[in-house]
Amino acid sequence: MKLTDLAIFCILIFAFIGFHMVANKAEMYIDKLYDKIKEKSEINDPSQYQKNKKSISHTLKGGETLIDLEEHYDVDWRVIKKVNQIEDERKLQVGQVVLIPVLSRRQNFASFQ
Repeated sequence: MKLTDLAIFCILIFAFIGFHMVANKAEMYIDKLYDKIKEKSEINDPSQYQKNKKSISHTLKGGETLIDLEEHYDVDWRVIKKVNQIEDERKLQVGQVVLIPVLSRRQNFASFQ
């Protein structure tokens, strides 16, 4: 093996190691960013939405979604989902009663921040 071939080989190895280190740091940064976003998307104080607080009962009709309820009552769909402990919104059923917390949209949205 020539000296120039060895030098090129070493440069490629160092470049690979450097790329791997950068990729690892980027992955760690993305993971931290994902955790922050996930943390902010959850209700910080769910006690403000307990059933004993003022709320509206809504009986679901065929084809209604949480987005439809959000638009009708001006309450974020994620709040409705959290208050009613809905794990999968695709499993909503006709006739199911859903509680809609009565807070302004600003207060609902602020609970996610």
